[in-house]
Amino acid sequence: MPEYELLLVGGTVVDPLNGGVRRADLAISEGRITEVGEEIPRSRAREAIDVGGYLVFPGLVDCHVHIGRTGRVDKSIGHRMLAKAGVTTAIDFGTTVEGLISGALANGAGLNVGGLFPLIPGLTLRGPDPTKRELEGMIDRALEAGALGMKIMGGHSPLTPDATARAIELCNERRAYVAFHVGTTRTGSDLRGLRELGELLGGNHAHVAHINSYCRGLVEDPLSEVREALEILEGLKGKVVSESHLARINGTSGRCSGGEVEDHVTRNCLRMGGYPVSEEGLRRAIAEGYAAIVAVHGGETALLRGEEALEEWERAGSDIPVSFTVTPPESSFICAVAKGKDGRFIVDALATDGGFYPRNFLLERGLALVELGALTLEELVLKISSNPARMFGLMSKGHLSPGADADVTVVDPTAREAVMSVVGGIPVMVRGVVLGKAGTVLVTDRFRGNFPKPLGERTVKVREGTLSGGISKV
Repeated sequence: MPEYELLLVGGTVVDPLNGGVRRADLAISEGRITEVGEEIPRSRAREAIDVGGYLVFPGLVDCHVHIGRTGRVDKSIGHRMLAKAGVTTAIDFGTTVEGLISGALANGAGLNVGGLFPLIPGLTLRGPDPTKRELEGMIDRALEAGALGMKIMGGHSPLTPDATARAIELCNERRAYVAFHVGTTRTGSDLRGLRELGELLGGNHAHVAHINSYCRGLVEDPLSEVREALEILEGLKGKVVSESHLARINGTSGRCSGGEVEDHVTRNCLRMGGYPVSEEGLRRAIAEGYAAIVAVHGGETALLRGEEALEEWERAGSDIPVSFTVTPPESSFICAVAKGKDGRFIVDALATDGGFYPRNFLLERGLALVELGALTLEELVLKISSNPARMFGLMSKGHLSPGADADVTVVDPTAREAVMSVVGGIPVMVRGVVLGKAGTVLVTDRFRGNFPKPLGERTVKVREGTLSGGISKV
């Protein structure tokens, strides 16, 4: 009887935590990496796949996506989009475990998925200045319902500075992961929001989302902003982990009520384009092509512009995602490659803020940075697999050590795309064809619910931890 279930033969293994770059075969059994070595006989495996000429990465960990089912918009179509992009593990920044489960059952692609519960005034909280008691109750209920932690929506739907600091502190006390889209009712989703971060943190820890999104020229010129942003992060070393993305487009809400635009990021984008911050201003921005609509076409999402986009927005009663091309490439480039005095990356990870949004560019644009000489292959893997796995305490992911989870992404370096993804030893995508179903939901041992059987059989629990406990600066 064969010793291994699957053998990947002849690839170039890139594993910065275990020897860097080398030609090696990779053996898998029972959902784990079993052996990494040269010339492993094919006869020892039930199935052997020749991956010569390709790169073999630890499975990509996209630590900021949107794939949950929340509200009117079903973002679970993003499961398949992520799988095609080579992602094996994804963390949703703003959903419920119930939304992850229903989305995985409907559109799952066999991925590992976890989620952060959003703190939104007027929706999950009564208003922008919730009491300590209200925050405690919401955080505890979310953790018991399976959330890995909380997402403070800041720039989109801000809390007061006091409530923001209170939420961060309460999450730290509960050892719950807390991610922050910077901005409060005093500042916004820009450099000013980042400037108040130290005051809000005090002695606590947090994950700061998409650093380059605060360097769009709203306060100073983008290059001055990104320099200051990196200085702020350096000054908070040991208290924060962070990520950035490589897309020019953003994703926000087109929802309006009473003639007003609800989302504060959407308001910023309208100001940047010289449009009135009103429902009529957004209508004009869509009609003139400055704002795009994120719509489902052919089983994936695409950006619509002009009259077609305006019709979609009006048909949805404005409650539909919109996108603006507002992120300067120079900000994104610098955030992706900048290192501190200690030689480590200042921004720990590359993510996409994608999934449902059509910007799943980890490989496509990450490998472009390698071609430019801005990153080595090992550094790219650190930023898109190893570091994000460690940020979330997923210590058996992000590397290809014997005994690690058999999550693997096989990459064509010339086409800059994934040709195969393996999750838990099972191929979930081969040459753009998604084979995986449902998925694995990541929860902590605080979870008090039950999973439906089709998904529950593949559910795992991860070690409970937070930035102040099991998760550390990488």
